[in-house]
Amino acid sequence: MLTEQRLTKLREALIKKLGSEVTDSLSSEKLSIAIFLKSGNYVSRSTIMHLFGLVEKPDSINPKILDFLYTYADRSIFDHVNDNKSSKD
Repeated sequence: MLTEQRLTKLREALIKKLGSEVTDSLSSEKLSIAIFLKSGNYVSRSTIMHLFGLVEKPDSINPKILDFLYTYADRSIFDHVNDNKSSKD
């Protein structure tokens, strides 16, 4: 399950890789292109917008795409995130 803590970490990691905030359709497209150029895998602008809460809830994102994004963003930053604990890192 996608917890708010993991979602926040993923967003932060993707913003860091992109080098700018993701706040609209244009910046979502920029991240989509950056992901494709770096990995050869396509993640749509609308999926990025879902992830960043710019449209609908992020729970609707395909788990395989989330897994790829975790890998792209550097999965090691998520190793210490325990979805079952309520305290902050």
